[in-house]
Amino acid sequence: MDLERIRKNIYHSYNEEYLKKILVNFYNQTLDTNNFNIENRNINKVLNSFFEDLIYNAKSKNGRYSPKEIIDNDNLLETALTYINEHKNFYHQKSVEANLRDFFFSSSMVGKVTNFNPVIARKIYEKYLPYENATIFDYSCVFGNRMLEALTSKYNYHYIGVDPYEELYKRLLTFSKWIKDNLNNKAITEIFNTGSEQYIPKLKEKIDLSFSSPPYFNYETYTNCNTQSYIKYNTYDS
Repeated sequence: MDLERIRKNIYHSYNEEYLKKILVNFYNQTLDTNNFNIENRNINKVLNSFFEDLIYNAKSKNGRYSPKEIIDNDNLLETALTYINEHKNFYHQKSVEANLRDFFFSSSMVGKVTNFNPVIARKIYEKYLPYENATIFDYSCVFGNRMLEALTSKYNYHYIGVDPYEELYKRLLTFSKWIKDNLNNKAITEIFNTGSEQYIPKLKEKIDLSFSSPPYFNYETYTNCNTQSYIKYNTYDS
């Protein structure tokens, strides 16, 4: 098995024009806010193109290794591929890489973190804030899903996000610019590179909706940076 080829192809790669088309089509789509069914799965490809490497680097306590640890280690990767090969009735995607992504979701060996579904996030916004220029506060940005949905609503929301992970913060700024460059709408983004426990006086009485999906204590670890809450406060009580 060519492990280097698998490492190269495990991350999704999409044509720039294709991603722009997905973004614009979603922006123009009217969602049914009377139910919380997922009406568009293509929009996840946009998130993958910007954040998949950071998602694979993170780990939850559901498994022993992050996807990235398995990808980078010959022995772990071969163990995963052997298991997949021995369970072909379950792993029957078109490629080795697709089967490996399924393995990341289904195996107790892997603690893959999940991303809140972006379609549901936009439905929540538009159900409870069905008017222009409302301000949304997301106290744990993570991998851009709630920001994406705030910026793809016709209501031109003002999205304010907080996240202490510096690499993720930089990626969120790049992602925000890409969205606004391609939609050219009037939505506003503010991102604060800090922990959600830090009080931000300028936001007092400015928020219309606070909505997030935080990583509770050390259940999910995104990075070993000193800014991470499970490192700053190394016990649950603290």
